[in-house]
Amino acid sequence: MLRGVRGRAPVDLEALEQLLVRFSHMISEQRWIREVDINPLLAAPERLVALDARVVVHGGDVDARDIPPLAIRPYPTKYILPFTLRNGSTVTIRPIQPEDEPLMVSFHETLSDRSVYFRYFHLVKLGMRVSHERLARICFIDYDRDMALVAETRDASGQPQIVGVGRLTKQRGANDGEFAITVSDSLQGQGLGTELLRRVVQVGRDMRLDRITADILPENRDMQVVSEKVGFTCRFDEDSGAVRAEIEL
Repeated sequence: MLRGVRGRAPVDLEALEQLLVRFSHMISEQRWIREVDINPLLAAPERLVALDARVVVHGGDVDARDIPPLAIRPYPTKYILPFTLRNGSTVTIRPIQPEDEPLMVSFHETLSDRSVYFRYFHLVKLGMRVSHERLARICFIDYDRDMALVAETRDASGQPQIVGVGRLTKQRGANDGEFAITVSDSLQGQGLGTELLRRVVQVGRDMRLDRITADILPENRDMQVVSEKVGFTCRFDEDSGAVRAEIEL
């Protein structure tokens, strides 16, 4: 019927889809809404209009902590913010999305062997780093448990590029998190790694973690300096042979 029957014009299905998505955004973002009733919603060829609606919100006697959580946390738009590099160019730092997989493939192609070694403590071949099975796990995450922030810019043709990734993973069995930062070689030294780590720490505070840690190779002095700038303490751990960066939240 929506596509048009018996000579009737079809409804604008794309507009109807967008209305449903926007309604979902409203429900997920406005947590104080308890009930919504839109009845009827008129879907005509000329327009979509709610002829009547009723919205009920939680009362003042309800604590924010008692509002039922969503089964799946929606995309955390509050972490979408710009950042200006030292060279004057601007990037957008935002949470990763499932559709970022092709951009992540291109991002890994920008990394030198040195950057890969510092990130993974050994050389990982490009084919392994960009395999679909691996990137699917990295791009499609549970924002309640993990957070990956990507720095996005535009190339000369206006196409999006990922030039940095900051990741925070909650550790099982403890209220701690572990971070990892990777920046494209061409933009290292522009302050992006420091900013990604600052925002990762803020995410950890929002998650109410007790501390955030990371193991850093002793020769990776740049990452140690970045960590100390953000407030981490760095100490060499003889057992692991790595430098342990740690911050209490």
